[in-house]
Amino acid sequence: MGCGRLNGTGSHDIVVKDAFVKEAYAVDFDSPVAIDTAYSRLPIGCINAAGCAAMALGVLKAAMDDLVDMCLERVTSGKSPDLRDRATVQATIAKSKTILASKRDQLHHSVEVLWEEAQQQNTFTDIQLADVWAASCEGAREARDMVSEIYAVAGTASLYKKHKIERAHRDIHAILQHGIIQPHWMNQAGMAYVGLTPNGAMFRI
Repeated sequence: MGCGRLNGTGSHDIVVKDAFVKEAYAVDFDSPVAIDTAYSRLPIGCINAAGCAAMALGVLKAAMDDLVDMCLERVTSGKSPDLRDRATVQATIAKSKTILASKRDQLHHSVEVLWEEAQQQNTFTDIQLADVWAASCEGAREARDMVSEIYAVAGTASLYKKHKIERAHRDIHAILQHGIIQPHWMNQAGMAYVGLTPNGAMFRI
């Protein structure tokens, strides 16, 4: 048995070699659901993508709030312009607030549609699933881009560990490395939108 730590996540992987596992203890993606509830009926693939997107948007909010706090705290009486006086900082804060609000709304709405269908024990359509995949992948991507922009406009302050921006910049990239939120899922969503059948292994699971 061996284990390894995944950088930037705090998680651990366990590897078991040359050990027989009885079929009764094995679970596959195609295994029947043992507990039939609205939650267990949700598709694990796009719901995991939505979870990654939610984390990414949360990291964006932390970085954005930290930049705002820095602007309010670092006000001097001298003639030199403060951090809050920079046009790039002002624009970045306004942009990040807009992106955060819009991507959150899109993600919440798309997941809520699946939740309502799960409660009614209905079958999810490819369009409904595509909406979650697209909202998740694009929301996470824009969150990463926005955090990188915040990191840049904050200047040397971004390098100090006492600020959340420094960690947010690392964490957002760790989140976007997850396979469930890679760009090819946008192609899968696009296939559904143009009348094709998405063929990704986890698109409907």
